[in-house]
Amino acid sequence: MKENGNSKKILLIDAMNLIHRSYYAYPRLATKEGVATGGFFGFVKYLKSLQDKHQPWHMVICSDASRESFRNEFFPEYKGTRKETDEELIVQFGMMETYLKKCNATFIKMEKYEADDLIGTLAYSAAYKEYEPLIVSGDRDLFQLITPKVHQIYLSNKGMIHFDPEAVSEKYGGLSPKQIVDLKALSGDPSDNIPGIKGIGEKTAIKLLNAYGNLEGIYENTEDLKGKQREKIESGKEDAYLSRRLATIDCKVDIDYEELLTPDENFSLSTKAAYDYLMELNIKKVFGEEEIFYPKEEETQKKEMREEEIQEEENPNQESEQISMDF
Repeated sequence: MKENGNSKKILLIDAMNLIHRSYYAYPRLATKEGVATGGFFGFVKYLKSLQDKHQPWHMVICSDASRESFRNEFFPEYKGTRKETDEELIVQFGMMETYLKKCNATFIKMEKYEADDLIGTLAYSAAYKEYEPLIVSGDRDLFQLITPKVHQIYLSNKGMIHFDPEAVSEKYGGLSPKQIVDLKALSGDPSDNIPGIKGIGEKTAIKLLNAYGNLEGIYENTEDLKGKQREKIESGKEDAYLSRRLATIDCKVDIDYEELLTPDENFSLSTKAAYDYLMELNIKKVFGEEEIFYPKEEETQKKEMREEEIQEEENPNQESEQISMDF
């Protein structure tokens, strides 16, 4: 990967979102033995497309470690309405991790935390270090992380859409990214089984937040509300604050962000090991006649490894810095 001028663009990729989207987009792809590969294929294709388009200095792939997180500890029903993951897709999670390892990619998952929490922590750490973090996901929960220095490439059915604070405001009736968690607190999120306040929809929630700013502002001014709306807001207070807690991304996860934000000089989507693995899974034919992945010569790889060892000796790890959340 290369540096773009004096900037250092870092892609923070939501692996589970990408592979799930791909699994349903390419349902019939498989190896000669009949093992499904559509999700994995689409994931690799996304990585190649993102690399070609954005030419990042670094990319970090973040994943969920399991179906449950610390949120289930105080609300066991969190994400409880989701169906079980298809076995064919679970197999492809393993393919993804194997491939990333063979690419020397920076990959992280952590028990009790969701990929969103890891992305949030890394995004604000990267912004603090004056890098250019760019989140890649089709998950709108991540809109709350957007700042003037942290943007998101939103994966929609119409393609990749760039979201900055202005784009969030335009989509959500004038709200700022910081208000997204309060929007979910009021209107809930059925996909994650976040309850919200019964009878309060997104349009009403947006009006309330535009008028009063946040949950605290709404509850300090309930006397301004009338009839059924006031009744719903007052009776749903406990659910609202629980929902905000569930929807809030933890941006202070205890991870070695210094190491994770440092590219591996040997990273490539087309290392010989990665290329060979794609061939094993018949991915070359899936990509069609156009040759997308090319193996590096073994001697070139050995040279890069020697240079990496020298660089590590000359640049030992430095002490971590404290992170400010103000961007």
